Amino acid sequence: MLKKFLYCSLFLFVVFTFLNFSIIQNLYAQEKQEKQERIEKETVRGTVQEIAKDGSYIIVNDKKILTTDEFLEDSYLELGDEVEIIAEKTANGLKVIDYKYIFDENEELQSYEYERDDE
Repeated sequence: MLKKFLYCSLFLFVVFTFLNFSIIQNLYAQEKQEKQERIEKETVRGTVQEIAKDGSYIIVNDKKILTTDEFLEDSYLELGDEVEIIAEKTANGLKVIDYKYIFDENEELQSYEYERDDE
């Protein structure tokens, strides 16, 4: 009788532990999705007017957009490039999320997704 009780207890423990883990995992996934949906985005389209020497920002159409040195190395942005920058609004200003080169007004935009490490 004691063995049956221990087996049942162990079984229930494993089942409830698994259920709790699954519920926590789902809640985390939902929270992450909601966070991504809450990000306020802004699109800035125009010419790259300035690139900070330390790689901390670029200026496109008189708007300062925060970047990283790594982003600038990966994107190969140069002064005078026509781009469309997708940025998130942060407490420190606009921060780059993605960018696209504009080669010709009649052509579709060429997209180059920038992978962020902060997620």
